[in-house]
Amino acid sequence: MYSQGQRDRDRDSEKRKGRDDRDRDRDRDRDRERDRDRDERRYRDREDRKRRFSSSDRLGYDFYVPYNVQFTKSRINTAQLEFERSKVIEELLQYYLSSSKEFLKVTPPMDAFNRWLIEQYSIPLTPDQETLYDNDKYDPILPHVVALQDSEVMQREILKNIPAPTYVSWGHRNKPSQHTLKIFEEYLAKTEPVIDAFKADHPDLSLEKDPMLFGLFESCTKAISQINQKLRESLQNKVTPEIIAELLKDVQESTPFFINHYRPIVNEWYKLFSAKAIELVQRLNKPLPESNEVVKVRKDYETYRISYDSDSLTLLVAHYDKLRELYKIHSSEVDPRLDYFEERLYCLLRRYESCFGKQGAGFQAAAPETVFKFLSSHFGVCHETFASPLNCYYSRYNSAFPDTDGFFGSKGSFFDFSPIAGSFQLGTPNVEEVMNKAAERVEHLLENSKGPMSFIMFVPDWDNPPAQFLLTYGNSKYLKKNFLISGNDYCYIRGDQQVPSNSTHYFVAPFSSRVFILQNEEGYKKWPVTDSSVQSLKDAFAASKALKQSY
Repeated sequence: MYSQGQRDRDRDSEKRKGRDDRDRDRDRDRDRERDRDRDERRYRDREDRKRRFSSSDRLGYDFYVPYNVQFTKSRINTAQLEFERSKVIEELLQYYLSSSKEFLKVTPPMDAFNRWLIEQYSIPLTPDQETLYDNDKYDPILPHVVALQDSEVMQREILKNIPAPTYVSWGHRNKPSQHTLKIFEEYLAKTEPVIDAFKADHPDLSLEKDPMLFGLFESCTKAISQINQKLRESLQNKVTPEIIAELLKDVQESTPFFINHYRPIVNEWYKLFSAKAIELVQRLNKPLPESNEVVKVRKDYETYRISYDSDSLTLLVAHYDKLRELYKIHSSEVDPRLDYFEERLYCLLRRYESCFGKQGAGFQAAAPETVFKFLSSHFGVCHETFASPLNCYYSRYNSAFPDTDGFFGSKGSFFDFSPIAGSFQLGTPNVEEVMNKAAERVEHLLENSKGPMSFIMFVPDWDNPPAQFLLTYGNSKYLKKNFLISGNDYCYIRGDQQVPSNSTHYFVAPFSSRVFILQNEEGYKKWPVTDSSVQSLKDAFAASKALKQSY
């Protein structure tokens, strides 16, 4: 028989065993819960990586290139205000179209309005504008309407299209047809009444009385006569690129007379347009009524629909993923739960649709990812100086709209950007004034650099006569290399790549581009330019055509 002491010891042992069993069960349950949480995290991370990498592979971007640049806080925005801004831009556009038809009796080119908008974003902020909304003639969507009262951009573009537009696309220049000749037939039809009216108003015009005006008029009538003759000869023959080139040259010789004739009228009209722009900006600075509207986001298979009030914008899923990742990289500290992501996404999309959605997408085209991959691996490039959240390859870049784009990684306008070192890619919109200012800015930054600095520029080869930006880059003491990429030998990415379209993601660039590489001495030592690296960059451009075929 057990003694009492033995029974007590057995009882204590049973209690300890029960406690140990309960502890083991609790530890096992805790381990299972930890493993389940770990597996869920791994699954979420795997799905997030899968989503991220599939989008990055499809669109061609890399937000994890090491950053070597050494420098504005984003301005607060609301969907309601951005919606109002879109109405203002639309109203200004309609005023531009209707007033120019009424005042100038011409159909104005859309390009002129788009180029005028882009020029707004190439002017550095003045000290009074840096205080932002203290100035009632300032708004981020139209920041320099006062400064542009003397702008030549819009006036020049309109004068180029008077008395009729003669733009021939690169495709029609290379493969013209009888239909291409209609452009010049219309030009002749519009010039005749202008010339007849001028003769009636100047019956005594002679070389002795007004040599300059007489010379312009003589050159014009001679060029018009040549156009007429070439058109008659071409009606029965095959139209060749050489014929189109000769006709465009004749048009160019007739242009100075029409510019001289119409410039005073265009100047008067532009004063009215500038006054309207200032009036609309002042309207934006007035308080808005309270609104309960919110941004709504809905996914439809391969697109997202982002809506506010009566406004609705469509975005491809891959671009939604890209913008969400950019926002998380740059705004997670101030918005860790992404509470404001959808409203800021709407403001961003609405801004670009307002400013570049009406035939302005060409100004947002971007170099292909084959080129950017090479630039980052061989030249340390990690920053684009003219980009947007929609078309950027790197996670940091300069763009036109710091107030909307700052949440997505923008460092603001290139013209307000003052790095002291770093490696950069530069591809400006094809607006001559902007490209000239950008060339001057590059020179200034290299002159004031404090460490290794490198710029690689892709610009159109406007060499007949040479554009000022070509001369600035070509004569720079920092120039290490310049070479040509021939038209039709490479692709660019469409400027409206983010919206559903029947078009491909890429387009074959019909124009030649010139590549300039400018570096200070430290930059040249760190990222040397060799014959081999230049050839590899040319190969990277050429490889973009394979992307178009496989996309």
